[in-house]
Amino acid sequence: MKYSYSQVCSLKGWAALMRNLCCPSCGTLASNWPNWTTGTVAAPRPTCRWTRPMACVLAARNLAIAEKAGPLDLLTPCSACYLVLNRPSTTSPIFPDIKATVQRALGSASLTYTGSTKVRHPLDVLIHDVGLDVIKEKVVRPLKD
Repeated sequence: MKYSYSQVCSLKGWAALMRNLCCPSCGTLASNWPNWTTGTVAAPRPTCRWTRPMACVLAARNLAIAEKAGPLDLLTPCSACYLVLNRPSTTSPIFPDIKATVQRALGSASLTYTGSTKVRHPLDVLIHDVGLDVIKEKVVRPLKD
């Protein structure tokens, strides 16, 4: 299992505790965890007043860079980043004009985004890729009572 990793938000600052707890645990449980392709410009928060096309362009830029690094799922432990990075794939089929804007903007930066990079949360990977049985085997200090 190899993954790209997106750490372009508050996980570098005030939410560093989340990063420090999540990532070492993942490294213990999964081989080759993760391929530390660290981030670029953070995408706007879901509550940001940017227009939907601008938000999609920035998210698609980050995804295009991840795609360029290789055919790996992109992990992000931040829920807001997860939501924002999924915007291009959820918005493009519904709004063809936004898709065209995104492709035009990416083209001006010599980037392309095909949609092949899947954005995932580390907990999803732990449950579905690693599995509960492996997690149980790796427990060092079990909770009792």
